[in-house]
Amino acid sequence: AADVRPGALVTTTYDEVAAEIGDLAKSEEDVLMYALFPNEARQYLERHQEGAEKTVFLLGESSEPIKEGDSVDVGQIRELIKLVESSDITEVIVEEGDTKVVVRKGGVSVDAGPAAAAPAPVAAATAPAAAVAPAATERPATWKTVVAPMVGTFYASPSPGADAYVKVGDAFSAGQPLCILEAMKLMNEITADEAGTIREICVSNGDAVEYGTVLFYYES
Repeated sequence: AADVRPGALVTTTYDEVAAEIGDLAKSEEDVLMYALFPNEARQYLERHQEGAEKTVFLLGESSEPIKEGDSVDVGQIRELIKLVESSDITEVIVEEGDTKVVVRKGGVSVDAGPAAAAPAPVAAATAPAAAVAPAATERPATWKTVVAPMVGTFYASPSPGADAYVKVGDAFSAGQPLCILEAMKLMNEITADEAGTIREICVSNGDAVEYGTVLFYYES
């Protein structure tokens, strides 16, 4: 496929982007990732589909840098807002050079200063523990799961050296951040769908996780 400048596809609609990437996209996050970073996203999704472990998150490879002349214009921002509003994503952060554009449902902010990674809240996928547990007798029937809603790298805390969002035994409320998943340079906060208490943390800080990987067991 021909090279496409980062952010170029945000001038098209969500459905058009989804049709162009086709079956390579397994989720709305994949479609948005392709809209923002077409070349890197296509390479990543193609290699992930082939099952090549070494290519998860493009480890060992460098993404094409954004050139100084590249910028996100007003038209691109408007189209990006349309993409976000037509999906379940609540916030997307785009960094190009020294400019950071944050698109949230309900508003847009532009930071012309040095870009810094910031988390974008993403609702955690939940499912009954019995559906994913190796054996029904291993964990209580009252335990539920928080699973990864996307492919990414798991981070237990908001920044290196900071306290973990939650520990085993911690109580949490609905909407509270539980961890971060990093995917294609976007930091996505995984938030709780309901209140509960953490019973088991299934992955370690820095682990690569697949879509549907169990991150936590909890009781509500």
